[in-house]
Amino acid sequence: SGGAWQAQDGARCQATLFASGVEGASAIAVRGLSGSLTSVVNSGVISALYGAPTTADEVAHETVALDLSHATTATVVRQYRRDGVDQDVSLAILGDVLFGSGDDLLQVEAGLVTGSLSFGDGADQLVITGGSIVSGALSDSDGNLAISVDDATLVLGAATNTTISDARLGDGAVLSFQVDHDLDVAAFINASGTVTFEAGSRITSAL
Repeated sequence: SGGAWQAQDGARCQATLFASGVEGASAIAVRGLSGSLTSVVNSGVISALYGAPTTADEVAHETVALDLSHATTATVVRQYRRDGVDQDVSLAILGDVLFGSGDDLLQVEAGLVTGSLSFGDGADQLVITGGSIVSGALSDSDGNLAISVDDATLVLGAATNTTISDARLGDGAVLSFQVDHDLDVAAFINASGTVTFEAGSRITSAL
């Protein structure tokens, strides 16, 4: 596998952190092996991408931007735009984000997050604001995930099939369910609690 960084403590990215895999090699940008990595703050680009194979046969691989799955305590991932940084400057997490069994928080205040989001056990939160776009398959191992979206977009990948606790869509929020006609699947979530659509929010489908 290709790993750009292995971290032991809290991690901060203000530039570009890039991992690339080819010919079946997985790309892993940040991995907390000890379980002590419980804080990641991104104001740059964290990217895990897979290069086009040189052979016709596709090989199984992973593209993981953040592997925090070893953590057993509360973990926070925050993405924000620093003061004075132009809106044209890239701000993104590109690749899967894997959480552990603590009470985890993914807080996206600006930019783009694209890739599968995997929450483990614990009282988890996904908070999206500031015109951000979060896109990918969503899962939560124990169905205890609260979602809050304000003036931002959440695109649930077609592979999404999970239970959450509750969700609130505020003014300017867009919740989009992706449909894959080739595989005949569509994103699906079941809420054990309340789902609230406030004035100015909307729900769409994406093909």
